[in-house]
Amino acid sequence: MNRKLIFAFFASCSLVFATEDLEQVLDNKVEDINARKGIEIGGTVRSASFNSYFKSPQEEPSKTGNFTNRMPDHEIAEFVQLDLDFKFRPYDIIGANIKLRLGAGMQEFFAAAATTVNAPWMNVEGNWGESFYWVVGDFRQSYSPLTLYMPGFDIMYEPTVFARKREMAQKDALLEGNQRNLQGFNLQFRPQLGEILGELRLEALGARLRRAGYLDASGAMGNMLPNEGIRGATQAGRFDKFLLGGNIELLPLGKNLLIGGTYLAIFDDKGTSKTYYCDDCRPVQQLNDYNKDYLLNTLDSLPQKTSVFAGRAGADIAAILGINSLVANLTGEFARSNDKVYDVSPVYSEPDPLTDEESKFIGTTSISKQKAGNAILAQLDLGYKSDINVILSSSFIRNDSAWFNNVAQTPSFFARRVLNSDKDVGCNNSTCTDQTFNLSKYGVYSPLYSSFDALYFFTPKHSPISTTLSNQAPQGQTQSYNSAPYAKNSWNASTLTRAELALLEELSDLNLQMALPSGFATSNRQGFQEVLTANWKGLAEVKGLFANFEQLSANTNAKTAKYTEFGGGAKVNVLGIFGFEQNPLELSGSYKKSAKEQQWIEFGKAEFTSDFINAGLYYRFYKRFGVTFGYQQINSDLNLAGANAQRMQTANLGINDPSKPYYDPSQPLKPKGIFVVPVVKAKQNQWMAGFDYTITPNAWLSINYGIMSVENTYNIKHFVDETVVKDENGNTTDIIYSYATDTNLPGYIAVSEPEAGKQELKHEFSRSILEATINVEF
Repeated sequence: MNRKLIFAFFASCSLVFATEDLEQVLDNKVEDINARKGIEIGGTVRSASFNSYFKSPQEEPSKTGNFTNRMPDHEIAEFVQLDLDFKFRPYDIIGANIKLRLGAGMQEFFAAAATTVNAPWMNVEGNWGESFYWVVGDFRQSYSPLTLYMPGFDIMYEPTVFARKREMAQKDALLEGNQRNLQGFNLQFRPQLGEILGELRLEALGARLRRAGYLDASGAMGNMLPNEGIRGATQAGRFDKFLLGGNIELLPLGKNLLIGGTYLAIFDDKGTSKTYYCDDCRPVQQLNDYNKDYLLNTLDSLPQKTSVFAGRAGADIAAILGINSLVANLTGEFARSNDKVYDVSPVYSEPDPLTDEESKFIGTTSISKQKAGNAILAQLDLGYKSDINVILSSSFIRNDSAWFNNVAQTPSFFARRVLNSDKDVGCNNSTCTDQTFNLSKYGVYSPLYSSFDALYFFTPKHSPISTTLSNQAPQGQTQSYNSAPYAKNSWNASTLTRAELALLEELSDLNLQMALPSGFATSNRQGFQEVLTANWKGLAEVKGLFANFEQLSANTNAKTAKYTEFGGGAKVNVLGIFGFEQNPLELSGSYKKSAKEQQWIEFGKAEFTSDFINAGLYYRFYKRFGVTFGYQQINSDLNLAGANAQRMQTANLGINDPSKPYYDPSQPLKPKGIFVVPVVKAKQNQWMAGFDYTITPNAWLSINYGIMSVENTYNIKHFVDETVVKDENGNTTDIIYSYATDTNLPGYIAVSEPEAGKQELKHEFSRSILEATINVEF
């Protein structure tokens, strides 16, 4: 398949290169199609082949000569996606838009069941005159970072070879910048009131954020932690969740002033609640006599009722003063949320004195109350424009711990495992050979996780493999995570509940989402961020960053956590400076350091630091042919106090053991999870090089090869079991040490014998990646 892809790549390049002016040919084709009245056709073609070869020097055969992990070291992900955008505009006042997505896995291209055809985007829109616009169906909308927004993050001067891959992954999830994907109606009335009063914007929208419906109770699709009995893990919709909102803004003085406000109501329709009855409610399904409707998510079954009001004001001071060379923009926003929250407590039966029967857990009860929270965001851009543009962007936030708005706080990135995910076999028995104990669902805590893997790779449909070929699933549908196809992508456009957001923050990648995991709408934060940018004619740019944030309310048994970020970078077109604009040679690089510290009463000062380095090169050496190179490195450190705090904070992911202080009596049938062994030092490296044929910035063909390597050092102080061997007289003859099972250590490590008294364990692995990608937007 790789030979075929490489051959097709060169053949395509040859044909395109033979055309004197490809862009003109494409433009002519588009004009010819658009000439048919009322019809426009566009879209995107995405095709990729990822061949990933896993290797670890510590994956060795056991004493019997057999490998503990028998899953394949080579994973192939090959797919083609075609998004066709149809725009029908028979009249000026009405039109329709449909996105038709056709996809197929190359390995199963001729299998009908392997191909997909769906319409992920569909709406009808129109306008009345020049002021009124409406849309019904799918649409995108954002108001401000505190109201309606899709928070993400930027990687300073990200190498081109990696930035393209991230763009493809985000487009697969239908993401467009910071706009949130919605489905419902959107009305906009924007009359022009003259030079003094400017423009008035009146907007109203309504959307269904999720619907009540049965999802695979333990499958990967739509769930954070499949088969886990903790709040937020299973995302099956218990109710229809709706959003109603209104926005008003006045832009007087030639749109140089802004005065506005937003009201949002996010609520569940309790009348849509569904139940699922089960006659044979076995513990493996996490059902008991008092939770017959678990499959519609009793773990997160309390209806949401949230309202958000925000007011904002801003001014383009430089434009008001008429100074074209000055940049001076100031905006400020205050938002207040009012949310219905619940205190959930277990309920037990009364003990029977006649039979000496003890009390038993029979269910839960909840008490609701309203909780109000405030959020403040102020932003200032100050700079000077000439041959060299210099701009300082300042942002300040102060958000209460009670502040809550899930349509502004749900991020677009949730770190997941992608390449070689079948290889994430852990150890939950004495031999560590159970291939169904896959740990990839634990994301950042899975043994083979890499930040670069989560950031840049995706597979529209992945079919987990079994060690034996059989027509039957290993554990039936309740364990379908082991066998059912699912999408692997860390980017998503969903809106999460309060419980899901709390779990997501617990599973977030601190190398990428440390200080503000939910952007400027992150609750329980105050602080500022400064970004200084200097640009010279678009040929050279330097940037500096400094940020400082802290919690307003501390965690239990701890003081408030403090977050610091600083760094800088530069990008320069070397040949462009000398006038060779047709053959750019772009060099880029950046460095960013992130740190978190928190004082705990029991553990002391917990500290976590992360260094992120980027270096990139892009050179177009002949017309549209170019070479790319990118290098990234992440080094992170967690001190001993931080490791102890992490063990405590992640205890909810482990087995619900009645003998432990973290035992949750409301979940007595919680299945086995994992205990997180803290990674106190991690070194992640990634480099990739290749060549491409670039038609436009959003149309390219490329072939790349690279290596992604990880070295994790675990603190195993609390995860080594000691077994004393005695003779028939009771005398100690030997002491056997072994790694604890049910942890996030890879199985081939857990089966080995630890050294007595050793506190740390080093684990290394790498992936060699050969990829070919095609991305064409037309």
